[in-house]
Amino acid sequence: MLRRAGTASRSGNVYARGPVRSAAAPKAGVSALRMLVDASAQQFWEKYFGNEREADWSFFWESLCSEYASVLGEHTDRESELLLKAFVDYNGNDLVSVLELNKVSKDVGMLKGLKDFFKKAEGSMERPVILDPDARKFWKKYMERDRKIDVFFLWESLMQEYEHLIGDTDMVNAEKSFVNVIDKNRNESVTNIEFNAWTRKLGIAAAFKEVLDTSKSTWNDDRDGQWGESETAQEFQRADGVLRHRERQERTASREKAHDDYRNKQRGGRRGGSRDDDMHDGRRSQRNSIRVDDDDDGFEGRRGRRVAREKSYDDDDEAAADEEVDFGSGNFEAQLEARMKREEEEMKQAEVRREKQRNLDRDRKGKERDEARREREGEMLHARRELIQKQEEEDAKRREEADAAARAARWAEADIKIKANSDARMARLEELEKKMKIENETRFGCLTLKGHEGHVTGISLCADKLVSCSEDKTIKVWDVDKQKVKKTLSGHKTRITAVASDNKSIISGSRDGEIHIWDVRTGEITDTEPADHSSISCLSMGTVPRHAMIGRADGEIRLMDMRTPITIVRTFFGHTGSITGLDFNGEILVSSSSDSTARVWDFGTGTCIHQLKGHYSDVSSIKLDENKIVTGSYDETIRYWDIASGKCRQKMLFPMGMVSSVQTDGSELIAGSLCNKVNVYDSTTGELRYSLQGRDGHEKAVNKVLANKGQIFSCSNDMTVKVWTLLD
Repeated sequence: MLRRAGTASRSGNVYARGPVRSAAAPKAGVSALRMLVDASAQQFWEKYFGNEREADWSFFWESLCSEYASVLGEHTDRESELLLKAFVDYNGNDLVSVLELNKVSKDVGMLKGLKDFFKKAEGSMERPVILDPDARKFWKKYMERDRKIDVFFLWESLMQEYEHLIGDTDMVNAEKSFVNVIDKNRNESVTNIEFNAWTRKLGIAAAFKEVLDTSKSTWNDDRDGQWGESETAQEFQRADGVLRHRERQERTASREKAHDDYRNKQRGGRRGGSRDDDMHDGRRSQRNSIRVDDDDDGFEGRRGRRVAREKSYDDDDEAAADEEVDFGSGNFEAQLEARMKREEEEMKQAEVRREKQRNLDRDRKGKERDEARREREGEMLHARRELIQKQEEEDAKRREEADAAARAARWAEADIKIKANSDARMARLEELEKKMKIENETRFGCLTLKGHEGHVTGISLCADKLVSCSEDKTIKVWDVDKQKVKKTLSGHKTRITAVASDNKSIISGSRDGEIHIWDVRTGEITDTEPADHSSISCLSMGTVPRHAMIGRADGEIRLMDMRTPITIVRTFFGHTGSITGLDFNGEILVSSSSDSTARVWDFGTGTCIHQLKGHYSDVSSIKLDENKIVTGSYDETIRYWDIASGKCRQKMLFPMGMVSSVQTDGSELIAGSLCNKVNVYDSTTGELRYSLQGRDGHEKAVNKVLANKGQIFSCSNDMTVKVWTLLD
C-alpha cells in the first residue's frame, strides 16, 4: 500500500457522528485520520469532521460540494448525489465513515477519484436512478428509459404486475392513497427519483402491499360479501321502503291541502270558476304527484317521464272535454275565449316539448353515428399500421440480406488484396535479402538460455547477471557463462509483463497491476504495490538511484520511490494509449505509447515539454541517447529526434518487419522486430552492419533487446533468451 504522511487531528463538529459506529467504522483507539490513505482526503476530513470516525451523509455531501465545487462542476444535482451515495454508503445507514471515503480516494487521490467516478457514471446518468433491483427491473419493463411517467399509468402497471397482492382491497381508496403517497407535488406525474424514494426502504412489492393494506374494507359484517343476502338486511330494506312511501304520501297530502285552501279563497263562491278551478287543481295535483314521485324515487329515465307526461296530457284533454260552457250565464263568451286560449297555450307547450325531444333524439343518433364512425376509423387505422409494420419488417429483412451479401463481397475482395499484398511483401523481402548477401553464421556466436515455459516478455541486466521474466509467472536470474539458472523467483498471480533491475534489487510488474520488489541476494520479496485496475505495460530504472518509472496500460506514468515503504512521488498524464517504453535521467523523462506518439517530460515538475509526432503506427520502444532520442515503431521505421527542439532529424527504414525494441551501444543501434530478426545498424549513417538470424536465430517475434560491452541480449516468444557475441 502507498503510505502518505497524515495531518494533525482536532475535535469534531456538531454534524459529525463519532459516538455511533457502523460495521465499516475503524476500531477504537485508532485515529480516524490515519485510516485515510490520501493526504488530500485527510485534510478534507479534518477540516469538516475533525477526528470523528463517521459523519452524516447530508452534511458530508454539502461539505463535498463546497470544497470541490470546481471539480464536481455540474455533478451537484440530486441524481449525482444518489449515485455517489450508492457507491460510498453501501450499507445504507445515511452515514459516511473514513473507510468508506477510502473507496474514492485511496487509489488515485481525492480529486482524481471524484473525477474518475463521475466520468464512469456519465453513462448511467441517462438511466433512472432507482436503487431497489426489483423496482429497477419494473421501471425498465414498463417505462423503459423514461424519467417521468403519468401517475395513473404507473398505478395500472403496478396492478398488472402485482395482481396477486390485491385480494379484497378497496381499489378506489387504494388509488387515492397511492396518489397521495407518491405524487407529493400533485402534478399527476411521477419521476424516477420519486419512485426510488417510495421503493428504496421496503422494496417495490412491500411498498405496494403497504398501500393496499391501508385501503382494505373495514366492514367486518360484510367481509364475506353476504350482507345483502342476510334476513336482517332485507328487513332493513323493507322498513326503509315503507318509511319513504309514508313520507311521500304526507308531503303530497300537505301540498294538496295548501292548494285547496288557496283555491277556496280565490273562488269566492262562483260556480263556473269553481269548475275551472277544480279542473286546474286536478291537473296541478297530477303534475305535482308526478314531480314528487320523481323527486322521491330518483331518476327513472327519459322514457318513464315522457310516458307520465303524455298520460297527464290525456287526462287534461279528457277533463277539458267534460267541461261545459254555461251558455245561460252572462260571461259565457269570456269563458269560451279563456278556454280556447288555454288550449292554444297547451298546444304550443306540447309542440315545444316535442321539438325538444326530437332535438335530443337527433343529437343522440348523431353521437351514435360519430362513435360508430370513430370505431370504423380506428379499425382501419389499426389495419393500416399493421400493414405498414409488416412492410417495414420485410424491407428491413431485404436490406439485411443485401448488406450481408455486400459485406461478404467486400470481405472476399479484401482477402484477395491482403493475399496479393502479402505475396508482394514476401517477394520484396526475399529480393532485399538477396541484395544484402550478409553472411552472419560465422561472424557471431550465439548462446541460447532455455528454462521458461511461456513467452519471455522482458530482460534486464543486474550487475553481472541477466534477469528475464515470462508469461509463466516466474522471474529467472541467469549465469550467462554457465548457461544456468541461479534463482527462480515466484510470487505473481498472473503473467509477468515487464522487469527492470539495478545492482541491488529487481522490480517486476504483472497483468493484474501488481508490482513486486525483490532482493537480488536472497531472492525474497521486500515490498509490494497491490494490484490496480490497470495492468503494468513497462518498467524502467534509470540513473536516479532507488527510483523506478512505471508505465501502465491506461496511459498513466508513475514515478515510484522504492525505499520502504514504497511511495508514488509523481504521476505523468498525457498519453491516450498503453505505455510501451520508458527511459529517464535526473532531468528529463522520455516515453512511447501505442497512441503513435512519444513525449518528452520535465522530470522535476511532471510537465510535457515536447510531443513527438511522425510515426503512423504504435511507437513500440524508446531510448534516450545523450542529446538525441531513438524511437522504433510498428510502421517499420526508426527515427532520431532532437531533444531541444523535439523535431525528427533522421529516419531509417526497417524493411524486415515491425520494430519491437531499440537499444544503443556506442556507435551501434540494435533493433528487434516481430519478424524474428535482430539487426545491428551504424547509428550515424543508418547502414546495416549485421543481421542476427539464421540457424541460431529466434523462431518467433523478438520482444526486447539489450546491449552491454559488445554483447547483445534478446528475448522472444519462442521461450528463449539469446546472447550474441561478435567473433571477428
